[in-house]
Amino acid sequence: MEFAEALKTAEAWMDEMEGVQGVAEGELDGERCITVFVASLDAAKGLPEELGGHKVVVEPSGSFRA
Repeated sequence: MEFAEALKTAEAWMDEMEGVQGVAEGELDGERCITVFVASLDAAKGLPEELGGHKVVVEPSGSFRA
């Protein structure tokens, strides 16, 4: 899966999974990854370690406010 397609798929998690606050392109060990910002580590349960061959990195961030 192309990275852009994987990132778009991951962005849907903000609407589908409680506690997912944001999704962004990140970097891990010199490679692009999908960074998922979560309100708490409990929200990370159920997230895959990879999506379409791209690593998923979880970052606890607390709640986002506009």
